Amino acid sequence: HSLPDRAACVTFDDGFKTVMTNALPILKKLEIPATLFVSTSLLETGLPPWPEIVYLAVASTKAREARLDGQKFELNTMDDRNIACQKILRVLKSLPPEQKDMHLKELLKCLQVSGDDIVRNSPFETVRWSDLESLVRTNIIEIGSHGHTHEMLTLYQPTFQEESIARSRKLLLDHLGRCDLFAYPFGDYSAKLQYYVHSAGFEGAVTTVRALVRPKQNDIYALPRVGIGAGDELERFERRLWGF
Repeated sequence: HSLPDRAACVTFDDGFKTVMTNALPILKKLEIPATLFVSTSLLETGLPPWPEIVYLAVASTKAREARLDGQKFELNTMDDRNIACQKILRVLKSLPPEQKDMHLKELLKCLQVSGDDIVRNSPFETVRWSDLESLVRTNIIEIGSHGHTHEMLTLYQPTFQEESIARSRKLLLDHLGRCDLFAYPFGDYSAKLQYYVHSAGFEGAVTTVRALVRPKQNDIYALPRVGIGAGDELERFERRLWGF
């Protein structure tokens, strides 16, 4: 099927519940379809991906400093906390998976918060299986996979990569009957991951590479996207849709 000129697709990563409460009414009103990418391991708990747990822990703790991997981060002001959060995330993303999990657990202990405590009724609560079924019935939201666990898959062994991708699609197929698209967690991908996504039966995959999709110029398993954030004003939003 051919697309109209200047066609656009709307996508949401991570499966936050605000897609249901905030975005869905607007999408319905304007009759704009969208795809929501979810990590299937989170659908049982409603917990957010681990970077958001870090953000909420740093934002809500009463502690005045955080320690991670031999480094100390001041938490006296909101600016301190914002800076600390960005630095902590960079450290954790650079670590091998097992070390990342260990340091994250130690960080939460240092901040005296638990994952469950800080995400209840938070803006980062994620959808559950029952929510997905409701969304699919709207015929406005399509569900795609964001992997089984929200991890930077390129840091893992090939067997884990293949399992995470294939398992997520099987679970979504079993529950919803359809799952055609994949979004690489953190936008990080490789030729091997593209192969696993194709082998699992996905029809395409999206990255976080900032660019417009050009006819016959893009790999269907590494499609770019234009990221839009909460702080983007309407003028900037329009410029980004034009590729600037």
